[in-house]
Amino acid sequence: MIIDVDRFKFFNDTYRHVEGDRALRFIAEKLSGAFRKSDIVARVGGDEFGVLLADTGHREAVQLADRARKIVRSASFHPGETGRSVALTISIGVATYPTPNRELAALYDEADRALMHGSKKAGGDSVYGYGEDGTIG
Repeated sequence: MIIDVDRFKFFNDTYRHVEGDRALRFIAEKLSGAFRKSDIVARVGGDEFGVLLADTGHREAVQLADRARKIVRSASFHPGETGRSVALTISIGVATYPTPNRELAALYDEADRALMHGSKKAGGDSVYGYGEDGTIG
């Protein structure tokens, strides 16, 4: 799966980059705790994270992604010395192996398409999967 932090540029512009870095570490911590010990959570660049789930079917992967999304959304982040709590949200695209394309790059592309044409297009704070039939839902 590919996870993207919603409206991260706005957050960085509002609270500055030091707080943006703190927010990314906060989200990474929440994501690491949201998945199973056998799952691999990594930052892939910018405000994007990737998660590899071994031996997981499509339905279970989508359920785990939605659980992680809810954990991040419900956690309170306090930027700087504002005294305010900010709700951070994430969008997630899920693709599972095997798919019609059996290459890792194609699997990544499918998760990215689910993220961009599903979750982001829906306004964020959601999970979309790339189905075996090529549909996003």
